Amino acid sequence: MTKQVWLELDGDLTQSGFRVTLEIRNQISAYALILKGHLPAAMELATQLQNHWHDKHRALGAPYRIKTKRIIHKGTFNRRLEEYKVSAHQVQQAFNQWLKSDSFRPLYDRLQQELHPQEEIHFLIRSEDALVKKLPWPAWELFDYYPKAESALSPLEFEPGNSSPKVATEQVRLLVILGHSEGINVTKDVEVIQQLPYVKPTFLIEPKRTEISEALWSQPWDIIFFAGHSATENEQGVIYINPRESIAIDDLWLSLRQAVNQGLQLAIFNSCDGLGLAQRLNDLNIPQMIVMRELVPDRVAQQFLKYFLVSFSSGQSLYQAMRLAREQLDEMEEQFPCAGWLPVLCQNPAVMPPRWRDLYRLTEELDAVPTISPPVPSPPSRSRRQVWQRLIATSLVVAFSVMGIRWLGFLEMPELLAFDQLMRSRPTDSLAAEILLVEATPEDTKVYNYPLEDGTLATLLKLLQAANPIAIGLAMHRAIPRGEGREQLLEEFTRNSNLVTLCSANPETDHLHGAPEELSQSQDQSDQYQGQVGFGDLYRDNETFPWTLRRQVLSYQLTDTTQNSLCVSPYSFSLRLAAKWMAQQGTVITTTDNQEWQFGDIVLRRLPHRYGAYQSLDGVSNQLLLNYRNMSQPAQQVTITEVLEGQVQPALIRNRIVIIGTNNSYVDSFINTPHGAMPTVRIQAHMVSHLIDIARGTRSQIWAMPQWGDALLVW
Repeated sequence: MTKQVWLELDGDLTQSGFRVTLEIRNQISAYALILKGHLPAAMELATQLQNHWHDKHRALGAPYRIKTKRIIHKGTFNRRLEEYKVSAHQVQQAFNQWLKSDSFRPLYDRLQQELHPQEEIHFLIRSEDALVKKLPWPAWELFDYYPKAESALSPLEFEPGNSSPKVATEQVRLLVILGHSEGINVTKDVEVIQQLPYVKPTFLIEPKRTEISEALWSQPWDIIFFAGHSATENEQGVIYINPRESIAIDDLWLSLRQAVNQGLQLAIFNSCDGLGLAQRLNDLNIPQMIVMRELVPDRVAQQFLKYFLVSFSSGQSLYQAMRLAREQLDEMEEQFPCAGWLPVLCQNPAVMPPRWRDLYRLTEELDAVPTISPPVPSPPSRSRRQVWQRLIATSLVVAFSVMGIRWLGFLEMPELLAFDQLMRSRPTDSLAAEILLVEATPEDTKVYNYPLEDGTLATLLKLLQAANPIAIGLAMHRAIPRGEGREQLLEEFTRNSNLVTLCSANPETDHLHGAPEELSQSQDQSDQYQGQVGFGDLYRDNETFPWTLRRQVLSYQLTDTTQNSLCVSPYSFSLRLAAKWMAQQGTVITTTDNQEWQFGDIVLRRLPHRYGAYQSLDGVSNQLLLNYRNMSQPAQQVTITEVLEGQVQPALIRNRIVIIGTNNSYVDSFINTPHGAMPTVRIQAHMVSHLIDIARGTRSQIWAMPQWGDALLVW
């Protein structure tokens, strides 16, 4: 499913800030979630942005596709390159810090609740402020968590397009204008275009103005592409069509309007700092445009065109093709830093972005003509008793056949997928108020490395303990020392009994995923519920692809295998943390005669050997169906950097369960769930929240009918 996010920024970056309107909508609903907020003015960010693009970027002296005034370069190229990288890092940090402003934070948190990593997300930044359009939106940390999200620029005011219906054609009609190309290689652009499927390109090479105008009037075009030199003069986009002529958009106004009226879908200006072009082209209501945010080096322009058109023509959506092309530009980071910041998609919100196949496939189909068959004589009627006997016998045969197939496990996969859909269709839950997530994001790992050193964790734990949390769960494997500070880390566990860490009960991976040997040897076996080590193993269902986590294991019997492991705890990490919350609330944890867990008066029934869709569970370990909160982010989240730099208020930590873990798909595998892929730290938070809600009676266990009940329903 595709979601649209509209982020409307009404105001300016340097003086008054922005009145923010956030809209989140999906394709299957006519309604949108609308929230209001504010972003403050950020003069320092604006200054850094201007300095980065106008001074550092142009000072690199790359062969740009633009006519510029002569630039005097100071210092060696390597020095300018390093200064550029430092400038880019400063802009990115200031930009992300601005988007974490207190007045915008509720909207940021709600975005993380409403969006799922598996969804394609079209993110429209709507503003009239010129500096907003220069901001590096692809570098927003939010996009690190959503691999199918891509941003586009859009004006605050827009009108529906008035183009005529598209006439079915067998090829994409592409007008290619190759303008003045002195010093750049446009033949590479030509080669890429000629290799596209189902395309009929028309090339105008260093044309005159009249030739362009005649081509735009002569026939409908699906895509217009321009390559060559261009510039922004007096806030207006100018393109150099040949060595002697340049034209502004106003010179082609009537011709371009005709092209839009005849069905133009996409305009690509693979040339200059094209925001000047986009500003004027918006008035023409061109549905989609791709321009360059700033001066673009020749090689970057060529590679982007190749990556984008190959992805778009192979079936990717317009937004996905943009994201894939930008990410592939990262391969050029050493020579062309921030290359992925340059391409910009400009979108008219009133128009649905087309796919490549929409530009050439036939859209009209003949209506099927119904045929009328002559009436067939009815067979002689049987007695009512015979009809019922046959009906009952047939239904019994069908019921036994279905249940037999189900008993053998052949229906497990479709039933589990249907279960996932039901889980997603529930109303959205609120955040778990008892839990705070402290996550190591991609930005944190750039500063503090991965994995985090023991000394850094010791400092983090000390700061968190000062705010008096109920418990702290360390959802990171610490079997071996990491850097300096091992003694300080172990001392935190010795001094604070409310600390819990996890391990994996597998002797073959003890050297990486076992519990720290010092903690394993010091565990107090007389009070297992309140120990400091719990297993963090997650049991995914391999009947569906991708393997999906739907069950939560609370405890199991120690086997010979696990007894040989450093992870000797038979109790889960989530149970350990939930038990510390229940101890403070006065909830008594016991077990029944059937060795099932009981929280106060509530008994947690373990899953039997056959339960619902499952036909081959072990029936011994205490496990439940995990009743996820209906959102990918179960609790409020802060970053490790924010805690270490003192940006988190103690009230946010006090009397909560704090769970520390990694949220970075580049260094830690995400686990697939019915709600999309999640990092382990968030899954553990879902599990802890599930147990707490069961204990206080606010969230019931997921139950299923017994096998005989299912058989009765099928019959």
